[in-house]
Amino acid sequence: MKSTYRNLIFLVFPFLIVTFFQKTPNSFAALENLQYLYQTWFNSYEEQESRTESIETYRPEGFKEFPPSRFRNEYIFKEDGSCQWLVLHPADAHYLKSGTWEVSPDDDQVILIYDQQHSLQKSFRIIEIQKDLLRIRSVVFLEERRPEN
Repeated sequence: MKSTYRNLIFLVFPFLIVTFFQKTPNSFAALENLQYLYQTWFNSYEEQESRTESIETYRPEGFKEFPPSRFRNEYIFKEDGSCQWLVLHPADAHYLKSGTWEVSPDDDQVILIYDQQHSLQKSFRIIEIQKDLLRIRSVVFLEERRPEN
């Protein structure tokens, strides 16, 4: 019986070690690859496995010619902390909105986007970033409840 447990431990333990320490796209060093963010990104939803997939895929401007689309999300990130993003308009009069962006002080994989009144507009977690690939997942922050006086 002891021999069986010992054999089981020798089989399972290495698997657990390899699994635990395996590098995944989520474990990248965000600040190390942040320079790749400073460009214009277009949503390449054709590359997503399904419309319901929570991870969005973006490609840089000029990467490829995208097929026609009524709305294709777009982000423009500048190194100075300014940014723009495409806003969906019900009458197809989409427009770029200006604001600022920053890396979350609590998590260096999360990007926070603010409008010009410094109100949080969008936030997402960078799943993977390369020179020609940005994969993100939206993050929702609940408003903090302030104690009433």
